[in-house]
Parts: sequence; structure tokens; C-alpha cells
Amino acid sequence: MTRKLHIKKLREHFRDRDKFNLDELHGFYEDIEGDLKRSTLYWRVYELKERGVIRRIGRGIYTLQFLNRWTPQISSNLKHYFNIVKNEYPYLEFCIWTTRWLLEFTHHMPVKYRLLMDVEKEAQRSVINFLRSQTENQRLVRDPREIEFSGYLDTETIFVRTLISQSPLMEVEGVVVPTLEKILIDLNYDKKIFQPIQGEELRTINQNIFDKYTVNTSVLKRYAMRRNKWDRFKAYVDENLVNVNL
Repeated sequence: MTRKLHIKKLREHFRDRDKFNLDELHGFYEDIEGDLKRSTLYWRVYELKERGVIRRIGRGIYTLQFLNRWTPQISSNLKHYFNIVKNEYPYLEFCIWTTRWLLEFTHHMPVKYRLLMDVEKEAQRSVINFLRSQTENQRLVRDPREIEFSGYLDTETIFVRTLISQSPLMEVEGVVVPTLEKILIDLNYDKKIFQPIQGEELRTINQNIFDKYTVNTSVLKRYAMRRNKWDRFKAYVDENLVNVNL
């Protein structure tokens, strides 16, 4: 398959172009091989995207240029909570992050930030109890869906949630954190926990994420489908975001 993709020639052919369309890509391959079925072209486009050679920036529009991969800053506070849980439960799968990271994408975040820890469902209650024994001046909530948030909005809060199986995670400075794809879907559909971030503010964050960083559509779709949110999220993106096509 690699030989048939003609990756080196493709990069040379489009290297001075900011973008190119599907017909131009089709023409590129036909100049090399002669007639090429459209179905074969679609498979090649899929392979080129999976290999990170091209990136879709519009409906039938592609580019060789890639945005930066997102890497969050790991604070000492975040590392502290990750390490104490990791030391107590060395075989537990979990991740941790903070809404402070969203400041990069908006100017209207609330003063109080939320620290989120997603753990395997079977260990959730145990982790809650452990953190309570280790933590002062923090409010811990076992299940955000069962809480009325009116009394919590001004409180620095740690939320311990259930980790969805096969969630996309990555390791940064020894700390396991969610990928940008997981954060996008959680942010849009865990509405109680992200109550202060809705409407136009949420749209701004979504748009800026796609504008600033590479979002892996395959990873995004796979996680969204595990949460049964893919169709809703795709429809939202099509209606509300600019130059983002999933």
C-alpha cells in the first residue's frame, strides 16, 4: 500500500500549496497510474490521513500542513494527586486533568477551577474515600450526576468520575491525562460538571481547539461513539464551527 500511495511524489507535488481538493488529488494519481477508480482514491485518502501525510481542513479539501499536537502543562498540584493515587493503587487505570487547561482556549473561565479524576468504576468509591483521608479544604463528589450544583460553583472541587473503557489517554511528565479528543467530548456532554461553560463560551472553546491543534478524527469518533455522542457532536460541529469537518 505504501508504494501505491506515492507519498514522496505527493509531498513534492503539493509542497507549495496551502490546500488542494479531492479532484486535484485524483488527478495527481491518474497522472502517475492512468485511470483510477474513485473508490480506490477514497481508500488512499483514508490511508494518507491515518499515516499523517495529509489533513482534512474542509469538505473534500486537504493540506500537507499539520497543526501542533497538544501537550498540557502538569502542575505540582496535579502531579501530587496523581502520585498519591498511583502509589495507593498501582494497578488502577485512571487519568487526571484540570479545567485550568481550558484557559488557553477562552478568556472567560470562572475563578475556581475543577480537578477531574476518572477511575475504573469498581474503584471509584474506594478512591473517593482514600482522597478524603488525604485531602483538606477540598470538596469531593462521587457522582456529579447526582449533585445539585448550585452550592458548589464557588468551591474548589475534585470530581472523581467513572472512566469510560478504552478512553483515549496519554502520559505527560509521568502523569496520565486525557487526550484532547476525550476532553472535547466530555466537555460538550458532561453538562452538569461543566455547567459554567456552555453556550457561546463552549462554542469558542471548541472552535479554538480545532484551530490551534491537530485533532485525531478517528480517535474522536471512536470515543464519542463509546459515549453514544458521535452523531450529536458531528451535527453540532457542522452547524456551529467554521472550517471544521468531521
